[in-house]
Amino acid sequence: MNPSHKFLASALLTAAVLAASLPLKAMARSDHADSCRQSAGPEGHGRHGGRAGQPGEPMPPYLRGLKLSESQRDKIFELMHVQAPQLRDIAKKARQSVDQLHRQALGDSYDGTQARQLADEAGRAHGEMLARRAEIDRKIYAILDAEQRQQLAARIAARP
Repeated sequence: MNPSHKFLASALLTAAVLAASLPLKAMARSDHADSCRQSAGPEGHGRHGGRAGQPGEPMPPYLRGLKLSESQRDKIFELMHVQAPQLRDIAKKARQSVDQLHRQALGDSYDGTQARQLADEAGRAHGEMLARRAEIDRKIYAILDAEQRQQLAARIAARP
């Protein structure tokens, strides 16, 4: 492979992996929780922020506007709290793989096989995170009552 093609392939691979890792990068931002609380709106539910007046209570954004009982809020809080360390560890693994891939792609010792392995590791970690979040969402769905489930279904159906 000609050196300019090799560089182009390396740059494209790096760009693709970095683009795929942007959601992970957003999670790592220390001010992310503050921005969620500030942009949460009247119900006060941000991804990592809580209801207004209760900072730090994790609530997924799709719960905004649903009138949750205190018992439901407690169950969801516990569920999110228990899963946070595992999700954080998975995000770290993905971030480390992407960082190593980026360093290798822009360094003197590029190895295509190792780059592919690093990209695969990042992809597996991202897939694991998505699967874990789907499991969490399913458990949260089980906590909702019939009316809340209908409201959620209507929101999903209304999406473009």
